[in-house]
Amino acid sequence: QQQQQQQRGWKHDAAASAGGVQRRAAGELRGATADCSVSKARERETDPHERRSAGEEPCDGAVVGRPRWYSAAEYFETKMGNKVSRRSAVCGTRHIKLHGRCIVRDGAVVRGDIADVTIGTGCVLEERVVLRPSYRRHADGCVFTPLTIGDHVLFEEGCVVEAASVGSFVRIGRGAVIGQGSVIKECCWVRDGAVVPAGTVVPPYTLFDGVPASTAADCGAGSAWDGTSFGWHVARLLPVSFREVMYQLTMDYYTNFRRSG
Repeated sequence: QQQQQQQRGWKHDAAASAGGVQRRAAGELRGATADCSVSKARERETDPHERRSAGEEPCDGAVVGRPRWYSAAEYFETKMGNKVSRRSAVCGTRHIKLHGRCIVRDGAVVRGDIADVTIGTGCVLEERVVLRPSYRRHADGCVFTPLTIGDHVLFEEGCVVEAASVGSFVRIGRGAVIGQGSVIKECCWVRDGAVVPAGTVVPPYTLFDGVPASTAADCGAGSAWDGTSFGWHVARLLPVSFREVMYQLTMDYYTNFRRSG
């Protein structure tokens, strides 16, 4: 009974923390997020090779080998090959560093106006992703700390990240919430909708899932790898090959994200 009460308390704390992060992110997105459905419709219209019916879902850029087209008027490309949407909210550009071959999609928010943000090579920020530096409480108030992100990291649609750092070859799932001050080591996967509590350290080569998020090993689950869809049904640890999987996934995403016309 004590363990059940303790687990309920953890879930309540994690839900409350996630609610606060999501409310802050929602406030930032109100002024920054464009209508992504309009953007997707335009992508279909500007696709020179394929016309899709109105009811068909656009192709997923993360799927290997399937191109995704964008309009040159809606994105600009830097000298280092970064492709940034004009519909994104990249705040404080002097304090944001993209190391090259990165994609920042519609409605993404990067808060470089409150602390430095460094993003490594080959990272992808999908629609409505929020990257916000974490903070530390002191007697005199709060101090925001720089956010450092490694190479070949995929932030899927709608995730909110307030981590202190994110390592290389990491995948953050759709709608996942990374609590403030968390540390995500290299070669990790946070599944869709997972909530990582504030201050959590995620070890390398681990899969995190649930609310609050925990490793599948803590749940006593077995492992099953589906190499065709890059997905783990249930897992204890990610394989050593996950590093190569994430490198290939992000590079293919970048290569197949093409300008139309």
